[in-house]
Formats: sequence, C-alpha cells, structure tokens
Amino acid sequence: MMKTKNLIIISTLLGLMTLFSCKNKDAFEQPTIDVKGFSLQELPGEYTNLNVDIELTNNDSREATIADASYQVVIEGAASENMTADINKEILVGTPLKLTLPLTLKTKDAIQLLAKLDAGQQLNYSVTGTFHADEPIIKRFDLPIDVQGTANVDVGYEDFYEQPDVTVTDISVSSSGDDVSGYTYNFDVSCDVKNNDTRSVSTDEIEYTVTIAGLTSETHLYSDTYTYNFSVNGGATTSLTLPVTLNLSASQKTDLDNAIAAGTVNYSVEGTFHAVEVDGSPTDFILPLYITGSISVGDMFEHPDIKVNTIDGTYTVVGYPVPTGYIFDLNCNTTVTNNDTRNAVIDEIVYTVTTEGVVSETHYYTDTYSTDLSVSGSSSVDLILPVTYNLSATEGATLLNGLTDGTANYTIDGTFHVISVDGEPADLTLPLHDTGSVPVTSLTQSKK
Repeated sequence: MMKTKNLIIISTLLGLMTLFSCKNKDAFEQPTIDVKGFSLQELPGEYTNLNVDIELTNNDSREATIADASYQVVIEGAASENMTADINKEILVGTPLKLTLPLTLKTKDAIQLLAKLDAGQQLNYSVTGTFHADEPIIKRFDLPIDVQGTANVDVGYEDFYEQPDVTVTDISVSSSGDDVSGYTYNFDVSCDVKNNDTRSVSTDEIEYTVTIAGLTSETHLYSDTYTYNFSVNGGATTSLTLPVTLNLSASQKTDLDNAIAAGTVNYSVEGTFHAVEVDGSPTDFILPLYITGSISVGDMFEHPDIKVNTIDGTYTVVGYPVPTGYIFDLNCNTTVTNNDTRNAVIDEIVYTVTTEGVVSETHYYTDTYSTDLSVSGSSSVDLILPVTYNLSATEGATLLNGLTDGTANYTIDGTFHVISVDGEPADLTLPLHDTGSVPVTSLTQSKK
C-alpha cells in the first residue's frame, strides 16, 4: 500500500513538473511594432540611405534578447533592399525598446519617394521580415514583422540641400512622322526650375522620362542635347527645355490623337538631377525630378479656328409630280485661322455639318481639293467646304423651309490633320468646331 501511495505522489509531481515546463516553453507573445519616423542620412547618390525609427513593446511576461533582424520596407511604393541589422538588445517588460534600423533604396526606383522627403511629410509604409530573439527557456526563436501604416519624415532633404521646384510651362510638338517601325512624336517640354536653396548648384546630367496622355517615353539624358552644365543660382529660377520622343504603335497613336482632340492631356516628368557643384565646390549627389499635371492642347499647338460666314447652294426635288426626296448641295463659306505662330500644312479635314437640325454624312476635304491647305502662322485663309444632304421628302421639305427664311442655324464638327509645322514633318489631329447662325446668301432650285 505504501509503495502505491509513493507511486501516486511521484506521478503527480512529474505531471506538475511537465505542466510547469510546458507553460514556460509557451510561444513568446508577439511584441507591438510601432514605426515612428524616417530620416535621410545623406544626400542620395546611386543609392538612398535612410533610417527608420521603431519602438518594440514587449507583450510577454518574460524578457528576451533581440539578436538581429532581417527585413524589407516599402515606402510610398518604393521597396528597400533586403536588409539585415545586428541589434543585441534586451526587450524588457514594461519598457519599449527603441531601435533605429538602416534602409537602402536604389535611387532610380525611388524618385516619387524622394520628392516627398521633406521634414513633416507623412509617408505610407509597410514592413515585413523577422526579428531573431533569445530567451533562457525557449532559447532562440523568431518573431515575425508584418506592419503597415503612416509615419512622418523627421529628417529630409532640407537638412542637406533644399529640393528645387520644377514647373512645366509649355509642351509643344516640334515634329512627328511615321516609318515602318511605327509613329514618332517629338515634343519640347519647357520648364521653370527654381532653386530653393541659398547656394548655387550645377548639374552635369538630368535623366528623365515623360508620360503624355498615359504614354511613357524612353529614358532621356540632358547631355544628349546640351554640351554644358545646367546651373541655377541660389534662390533663382532658370528656364529649361527638355526634348522628348514618343515612339508609338498605331493603337498608341490613336490614343494620343484622341487625347489631343479632347483638348487636354495629362503629363508627368520623372527623373533626377545629378549635382556636381554647390557654390563652386565639387560635390556628387542626386536631386529628384517629379511633377504631374495637365495641359491644354492649345499649349502644345494652338489649334486652328474655323468660322462659317455664309451658306449658299442649290437643291433638287426628286420625283414628279409628287416629291419623293430632296438633294441639297450647299457650300459653307468659312475662314480658317491659324492661331499658332508657326506655319501649318493641312492635308485633310474631316467634317460633318448640321444645318437646321439635319446632320450630314461625313465629308472629306480631299474629296473636293487635290492640294494641301497651307496657313501661315497667325494668319487666315478663306475655304469653301461643300456639304451634301440626301433627304426624304419630309426631311427635305423641313430643311427647305428652314433655309428660305434667309438664315441657317448650323454646327460644324470634325478634325484638321496637320502634316507639317514650319516645314518640319508633323502628324497632328486637331479639333474642328463652330456653331451659330449665318445668312443664306443664295439658294436656287436645280432642274433635273
């Protein structure tokens, strides 16, 4: 009996010890990770070096040593390199552990982020990775990192060199054309660059891409166009023209033409300034170039105006003695004004005319004329655009009644196709529109 009791006691003690041991080997409670802010460590070169400040709050009843960490941070869509950091610090109960971890990003992949790196700016971030920890009972174990949120910039560019302000003042089409490989548009993007720092800066290279109406250029280099450095005095503003080429497929050309015809296009310019001198002293750092906006087509090439002055023509009654239809051959006597300072050559005008509510079929300039229409810069030419209506008896009678009172309400819509600007090949489709009421100077019946 005594032996049995002893066995029961021993078994109970072993069970309690096992229970106590399991409890002490429970997984370490995940700490709270709070990102406090980001700091720029130095002016960027090929790489951008930041620090991220983090607080760890121990949610477990035990203390542990954070040995090291492996992690990646994405800030405003720009991903850091895969990072590792030695830490070797205790995470205590009740006392947050403050850590400063390094971040490295490829500068070319982080332009939009760099443009926001000014103190006080709030940045979106996500952090993923692992803390490697040690604890006397559990020994070595991993604590996952997976947090996202927003945090402020504590130290930005302004601690080193103020970022410039860049404003696009004009986007103009310098030339365009096509060949077997597709279509090419050449633009000039005119900018004002304001140096917000008190010190002068000289850059030997500007690397940039331009997106117009959702179509992005290849990377362009300032040094491909200019043989001298781009310099701006402290606090001054200097003009800069960046040439850009868009090589387009047929469908992309259609998209661009449609955007231009709509009257406004969105754009973005993204790249870097490579600074080589500050106040005459050699240096080597990168300043971001990132701007977005929209610009009217008139700022790219001032589209022509068309004005209908008068309408005249003839009509034919089809069917005798009871009319079965009407044919109207009208002339829209117009004036075309080139609002741009450059000469333009137009090889096609596509148009429809609505007269007294009756809409014509689509008409083409080349159906009437065999020569291109040339309009000098800032000048006007008169142009007759014929329009034909084949109407039923009811429609024809209605239009005839509307015209015989001596005036006509009209709307003309379409496009001008420009093939040359100041002698350089072009391929521009520009909108055509005019509406109003004009005199009907002559309307005679044609006998058949």
